[in-house]
Amino acid sequence: MPNTFVEEYRKEMSLTGYPFAQCRPLLTDTGYSLPIGTIEDASLYCDTPSKIPIFSSIAKDGNQVSFVIGDSVGIFQLTDVPEVVSLYTKIGLFSGIVVLNRSHVKHLGSWKDGTHTFSNPLPFCPRCLEMVSPVGVVPHLP
Repeated sequence: MPNTFVEEYRKEMSLTGYPFAQCRPLLTDTGYSLPIGTIEDASLYCDTPSKIPIFSSIAKDGNQVSFVIGDSVGIFQLTDVPEVVSLYTKIGLFSGIVVLNRSHVKHLGSWKDGTHTFSNPLPFCPRCLEMVSPVGVVPHLP
């Protein structure tokens, strides 16, 4: 039952551009377009509201694809596209997930190898953001 609810919610919200704050395709500086609905959902950790993660680029190297979102990267293979891609920071900290539409992602196979930066990046909507305390040592006060 919960999975059915989540799928229905995603389908209904996809008309609004969810999980992004606007409904438009993402265009790259290399002439490619990521179709609306390629990312169906997201749960992203951020430690400050002024630093909302932006989906800035896609890097492709053969069958390996990297999604760069904020300071994090999610990597997967086009030969085995997962439904959920985990994101990690440069130092290896888990920073969230994105849920993919596998059939939309498969078209990345036609993209040339290289880094494709979005010329019109979109912010994620607030529902996709999980506010967390900054990583580091928190002083213990008596």
